[in-house]
Amino acid sequence: MRHRGWAAAGVIAAALWLLAAAGGIIWRMAGDGRLMAREMERHAPPETTGLAAAEYAGVGEMTAEYLTGRAERFQYTFTDAEGNTWLCFQEHEAAHMADCRELILLAGRICLGSLAGLAAIGIALALGTAAERKRPESGHPGAGIRHGAASVSASWNWRRERKAAERNSSENGLPGAEERVNSAGAGGCRRAFGRGMLRGFAAVAAAGVALGIWAVADFDGFFTAFHRIAFDNEGWLLNPRTDLLIRLMPTDFFIALGLQGVGRFVPAAVLGIGAAALCKRGTQEQKERETVQ
Repeated sequence: MRHRGWAAAGVIAAALWLLAAAGGIIWRMAGDGRLMAREMERHAPPETTGLAAAEYAGVGEMTAEYLTGRAERFQYTFTDAEGNTWLCFQEHEAAHMADCRELILLAGRICLGSLAGLAAIGIALALGTAAERKRPESGHPGAGIRHGAASVSASWNWRRERKAAERNSSENGLPGAEERVNSAGAGGCRRAFGRGMLRGFAAVAAAGVALGIWAVADFDGFFTAFHRIAFDNEGWLLNPRTDLLIRLMPTDFFIALGLQGVGRFVPAAVLGIGAAALCKRGTQEQKERETVQ
Protein backbone atom coordinates (compact mmCIF):
# COMPACT_ATOMS: atom_id res chain seq x y z
CA MET A 1 0.00 0.00 0.00
CA ARG A 2 2.72 2.46 0.99
CA HIS A 3 4.49 2.03 -2.37
CA ARG A 4 1.40 2.76 -4.43
CA GLY A 5 2.49 6.39 -4.78
CA TRP A 6 5.81 5.29 -6.26
CA ALA A 7 4.03 3.00 -8.72
CA ALA A 8 1.92 5.95 -9.86
CA ALA A 9 5.07 8.04 -10.18
CA GLY A 10 6.51 5.27 -12.37
CA VAL A 11 3.51 5.42 -14.70
CA ILE A 12 3.94 9.20 -14.98
CA ALA A 13 7.67 8.79 -15.60
CA ALA A 14 7.01 6.33 -18.44
CA ALA A 15 4.64 8.82 -20.07
CA LEU A 16 7.17 11.64 -19.66
CA TRP A 17 9.96 9.47 -21.06
CA LEU A 18 7.97 8.71 -24.20
CA LEU A 19 6.78 12.30 -24.58
CA ALA A 20 10.36 13.54 -24.32
CA ALA A 21 11.48 11.01 -26.93
CA ALA A 22 8.63 11.77 -29.32
CA GLY A 23 8.95 15.54 -28.96
CA GLY A 24 12.71 15.45 -29.41
CA ILE A 25 12.50 13.22 -32.48
CA ILE A 26 9.86 15.41 -34.12
CA TRP A 27 11.92 18.54 -33.39
CA ARG A 28 15.16 17.05 -34.72
CA MET A 29 13.59 15.65 -37.88
CA ALA A 30 11.68 18.85 -38.64
CA GLY A 31 14.91 20.81 -38.26
CA ASP A 32 16.96 18.58 -40.56
CA GLY A 33 17.12 20.39 -43.90
CA ARG A 34 19.03 17.62 -45.66
CA LEU A 35 16.45 15.06 -44.57
CA MET A 36 13.64 17.27 -45.85
CA ALA A 37 15.33 17.85 -49.19
CA ARG A 38 16.22 14.20 -49.65
CA GLU A 39 12.72 12.91 -48.95
CA MET A 40 11.13 15.63 -51.08
CA GLU A 41 13.24 14.73 -54.08
CA ARG A 42 12.79 11.02 -53.46
CA HIS A 43 9.00 11.10 -53.30
CA ALA A 44 8.35 14.22 -55.37
CA PRO A 45 10.97 14.39 -58.15
CA PRO A 46 11.34 17.45 -60.39
CA GLU A 47 9.19 15.95 -63.15
CA THR A 48 6.19 15.90 -60.81
CA THR A 49 6.75 19.21 -59.02
CA GLY A 50 8.17 21.46 -61.73
CA LEU A 51 10.92 22.54 -59.32
CA ALA A 52 14.49 22.26 -60.60
CA ALA A 53 16.55 19.56 -58.88
CA ALA A 54 19.16 22.14 -57.90
CA GLU A 55 16.58 23.97 -55.76
CA TYR A 56 15.56 21.07 -53.51
CA ALA A 57 18.40 21.58 -51.07
CA GLY A 58 17.47 25.23 -50.62
CA VAL A 59 13.77 24.47 -50.17
CA GLY A 60 14.54 21.73 -47.63
CA GLU A 61 16.86 23.95 -45.60
CA MET A 62 14.42 26.88 -45.65
CA THR A 63 11.57 24.58 -44.52
CA ALA A 64 13.62 23.16 -41.65
CA GLU A 65 14.74 26.59 -40.47
CA TYR A 66 11.20 27.94 -40.56
CA LEU A 67 9.61 25.00 -38.74
CA THR A 68 12.09 25.20 -35.87
CA GLY A 69 11.94 28.96 -35.48
CA ARG A 70 15.25 29.83 -37.11
CA ALA A 71 13.56 31.73 -39.97
CA GLU A 72 10.63 34.10 -39.71
CA ARG A 73 9.19 33.77 -43.21
CA PHE A 74 8.17 30.69 -45.16
CA GLN A 75 9.19 31.50 -48.72
CA TYR A 76 11.81 30.33 -51.17
CA THR A 77 12.99 32.51 -54.04
CA PHE A 78 15.18 31.43 -56.94
CA THR A 79 16.28 32.76 -60.31
CA ASP A 80 16.02 30.57 -63.42
CA ALA A 81 18.46 30.34 -66.32
CA GLU A 82 16.70 33.18 -68.11
CA GLY A 83 17.11 35.56 -65.19
CA ASN A 84 13.51 35.37 -64.01
CA THR A 85 12.90 35.43 -60.23
CA TRP A 86 10.30 33.04 -58.84
CA LEU A 87 8.44 32.87 -55.52
CA CYS A 88 7.67 29.23 -54.78
CA PHE A 89 4.83 29.44 -52.27
CA GLN A 90 1.55 31.29 -52.12
CA GLU A 91 0.10 33.07 -49.10
CA HIS A 92 -2.28 30.27 -48.09
CA GLU A 93 0.54 27.72 -48.26
CA ALA A 94 2.64 29.88 -45.94
CA ALA A 95 -0.36 30.22 -43.60
CA HIS A 96 -0.64 26.44 -43.33
CA MET A 97 3.07 26.10 -42.63
CA ALA A 98 2.67 28.66 -39.84
CA ASP A 99 0.20 26.24 -38.23
CA CYS A 100 2.67 23.39 -38.71
CA ARG A 101 5.41 25.47 -37.14
CA GLU A 102 3.32 25.93 -34.00
CA LEU A 103 3.02 22.16 -33.68
CA ILE A 104 6.76 21.64 -34.10
CA LEU A 105 7.57 24.33 -31.54
CA LEU A 106 5.04 22.71 -29.19
CA ALA A 107 6.82 19.37 -29.65
CA GLY A 108 10.09 21.01 -28.63
CA ARG A 109 8.51 22.52 -25.51
CA ILE A 110 6.93 19.19 -24.59
CA CYS A 111 10.33 17.53 -24.89
CA LEU A 112 11.99 20.05 -22.57
CA GLY A 113 9.10 20.01 -20.10
CA SER A 114 9.08 16.21 -19.99
CA LEU A 115 12.83 16.10 -19.38
CA ALA A 116 12.39 18.55 -16.50
CA GLY A 117 9.62 16.38 -15.06
CA LEU A 118 11.79 13.27 -15.36
CA ALA A 119 14.63 15.04 -13.57
CA ALA A 120 12.32 16.02 -10.71
CA ILE A 121 10.97 12.47 -10.38
CA GLY A 122 14.50 11.08 -10.51
CA ILE A 123 15.61 13.35 -7.67
CA ALA A 124 12.56 12.39 -5.61
CA LEU A 125 13.24 8.69 -6.23
CA ALA A 126 16.87 9.07 -5.16
CA LEU A 127 15.81 10.85 -1.97
CA GLY A 128 13.12 8.27 -1.30
CA THR A 129 15.56 5.40 -1.76
CA ALA A 130 18.08 7.08 0.55
CA ALA A 131 15.39 7.63 3.19
CA GLU A 132 14.28 4.02 2.86
CA ARG A 133 17.81 2.80 3.53
CA LYS A 134 17.81 4.73 6.79
CA ARG A 135 14.27 3.89 7.84
CA PRO A 136 12.07 1.81 5.48
CA GLU A 137 8.83 3.35 6.74
CA SER A 138 9.84 6.75 5.29
CA GLY A 139 10.62 5.51 1.81
CA HIS A 140 7.34 6.48 0.20
CA PRO A 141 6.26 9.94 -1.02
CA GLY A 142 4.95 12.27 1.66
CA ALA A 143 5.27 9.81 4.54
CA GLY A 144 6.27 12.45 7.05
CA ILE A 145 3.46 14.77 6.04
CA ARG A 146 0.78 12.11 6.33
CA HIS A 147 1.96 10.54 9.57
CA GLY A 148 3.12 13.64 11.43
CA ALA A 149 3.90 13.08 15.07
CA ALA A 150 2.89 9.41 14.85
CA SER A 151 5.91 8.73 12.65
CA VAL A 152 8.22 9.82 15.48
CA SER A 153 6.77 7.13 17.75
CA ALA A 154 6.91 4.54 14.97
CA SER A 155 10.52 5.43 14.30
CA TRP A 156 11.42 5.06 17.98
CA ASN A 157 9.72 1.67 18.19
CA TRP A 158 11.41 0.53 14.98
CA ARG A 159 14.83 1.56 16.24
CA ARG A 160 14.26 -0.18 19.61
CA GLU A 161 13.20 -3.38 17.84
CA ARG A 162 16.20 -3.19 15.54
CA LYS A 163 18.61 -2.91 18.46
CA ALA A 164 16.99 -5.92 20.10
CA ALA A 165 17.31 -7.85 16.84
CA GLU A 166 20.98 -6.87 16.58
CA ARG A 167 21.67 -8.17 20.07
CA ASN A 168 19.87 -11.41 19.29
CA SER A 169 21.70 -11.77 15.97
CA SER A 170 25.10 -11.25 17.54
CA GLU A 171 24.39 -13.87 20.15
CA ASN A 172 23.34 -16.41 17.51
CA GLY A 173 25.91 -15.55 14.86
CA LEU A 174 23.28 -14.27 12.36
CA PRO A 175 23.53 -11.25 10.02
CA GLY A 176 22.93 -7.99 11.83
CA ALA A 177 19.63 -6.11 11.63
CA GLU A 178 21.31 -3.18 9.92
CA GLU A 179 22.50 -5.46 7.15
CA ARG A 180 19.01 -6.92 6.75
CA VAL A 181 17.43 -3.46 6.69
CA ASN A 182 19.85 -2.26 4.03
CA SER A 183 19.28 -5.32 1.86
CA ALA A 184 15.53 -5.71 2.36
CA GLY A 185 14.27 -2.22 3.15
CA ALA A 186 16.28 -0.32 0.57
CA GLY A 187 14.91 -0.70 -2.94
CA GLY A 188 11.22 -1.17 -2.16
CA CYS A 189 10.20 2.22 -3.53
CA ARG A 190 12.54 1.75 -6.48
CA ARG A 191 10.98 -1.61 -7.29
CA ALA A 192 7.46 -0.17 -7.06
CA PHE A 193 8.56 2.69 -9.29
CA GLY A 194 9.95 0.22 -11.85
CA ARG A 195 6.72 -1.76 -11.85
CA GLY A 196 4.76 1.42 -12.45
CA MET A 197 7.03 2.39 -15.35
CA LEU A 198 6.58 -1.00 -16.99
CA ARG A 199 2.80 -0.68 -16.68
CA GLY A 200 2.95 2.78 -18.19
CA PHE A 201 5.05 1.56 -21.11
CA ALA A 202 2.64 -1.35 -21.64
CA ALA A 203 -0.37 0.98 -21.76
CA VAL A 204 1.30 3.32 -24.25
CA ALA A 205 2.45 0.34 -26.35
CA ALA A 206 -1.12 -0.94 -26.55
CA ALA A 207 -2.35 2.48 -27.69
CA GLY A 208 0.51 2.72 -30.19
CA VAL A 209 -0.29 -0.68 -31.67
CA ALA A 210 -3.93 0.31 -32.08
CA LEU A 211 -2.96 3.54 -33.85
CA GLY A 212 -0.46 1.66 -36.01
CA ILE A 213 -3.09 -0.84 -37.11
CA TRP A 214 -5.41 2.03 -37.98
CA ALA A 215 -2.69 3.80 -39.98
CA VAL A 216 -1.79 0.65 -41.92
CA ALA A 217 -5.41 -0.29 -42.59
CA ASP A 218 -6.59 3.21 -43.58
CA PHE A 219 -3.78 5.72 -43.83
CA ASP A 220 -5.92 8.33 -45.59
CA GLY A 221 -8.50 8.16 -42.80
CA PHE A 222 -5.79 8.32 -40.14
CA PHE A 223 -4.08 11.22 -41.91
CA THR A 224 -7.35 13.14 -42.24
CA ALA A 225 -8.31 12.54 -38.60
CA PHE A 226 -4.90 13.75 -37.42
CA HIS A 227 -5.18 16.97 -39.42
CA ARG A 228 -8.69 17.67 -38.21
CA ILE A 229 -7.52 17.28 -34.61
CA ALA A 230 -4.24 19.18 -35.03
CA PHE A 231 -5.59 22.14 -37.03
CA ASP A 232 -8.60 24.34 -36.38
CA ASN A 233 -8.95 25.28 -40.05
CA GLU A 234 -8.89 23.62 -43.47
CA GLY A 235 -5.72 25.29 -44.68
CA TRP A 236 -4.14 21.84 -45.02
CA LEU A 237 -6.49 21.02 -47.92
CA LEU A 238 -4.20 22.10 -50.75
CA ASN A 239 -4.58 21.66 -54.50
CA PRO A 240 -1.77 19.71 -56.25
CA ARG A 241 -2.47 21.50 -59.52
CA THR A 242 -1.81 24.95 -58.11
CA ASP A 243 0.13 24.48 -54.84
CA LEU A 244 3.80 23.48 -54.90
CA LEU A 245 3.77 22.64 -51.19
CA ILE A 246 1.51 19.61 -51.56
CA ARG A 247 3.41 18.46 -54.64
CA LEU A 248 6.65 18.55 -52.65
CA MET A 249 5.07 16.73 -49.70
CA PRO A 250 2.80 13.95 -51.00
CA THR A 251 1.46 11.10 -48.87
CA ASP A 252 4.56 8.96 -49.44
CA PHE A 253 6.72 11.77 -48.07
CA PHE A 254 4.87 11.69 -44.75
CA ILE A 255 4.84 7.90 -44.62
CA ALA A 256 8.62 7.84 -45.09
CA LEU A 257 9.18 10.43 -42.36
CA GLY A 258 6.78 8.60 -40.07
CA LEU A 259 8.60 5.30 -40.49
CA GLN A 260 11.94 6.98 -39.83
CA GLY A 261 10.47 8.59 -36.72
CA VAL A 262 9.25 5.21 -35.47
CA GLY A 263 12.71 3.78 -36.16
CA ARG A 264 14.20 6.41 -33.86
CA PHE A 265 11.45 6.15 -31.26
CA VAL A 266 11.63 2.39 -30.71
CA PRO A 267 15.24 2.37 -29.39
CA ALA A 268 14.36 5.20 -26.98
CA ALA A 269 11.35 3.22 -25.76
CA VAL A 270 13.44 0.05 -25.37
CA LEU A 271 16.00 2.03 -23.36
CA GLY A 272 13.24 3.27 -21.08
CA ILE A 273 11.86 -0.25 -20.64
CA GLY A 274 15.34 -1.46 -19.78
CA ALA A 275 15.71 1.25 -17.14
CA ALA A 276 12.33 0.32 -15.68
CA ALA A 277 13.31 -3.36 -15.58
CA LEU A 278 16.52 -2.52 -13.73
CA CYS A 279 14.53 -0.51 -11.17
CA LYS A 280 12.12 -3.40 -10.73
CA ARG A 281 14.86 -5.96 -10.09
CA GLY A 282 15.62 -6.79 -6.48
CA THR A 283 16.88 -9.54 -4.29
CA GLN A 284 14.61 -12.36 -3.19
CA GLU A 285 14.85 -10.99 0.36
CA GLN A 286 13.43 -7.65 -0.84
CA LYS A 287 10.55 -9.43 -2.55
CA GLU A 288 9.75 -11.46 0.55
CA ARG A 289 9.84 -8.38 2.76
CA GLU A 290 7.43 -6.48 0.47
CA THR A 291 5.08 -9.49 0.47
CA VAL A 292 5.03 -9.54 4.28
CA GLN A 293 4.37 -5.82 4.44
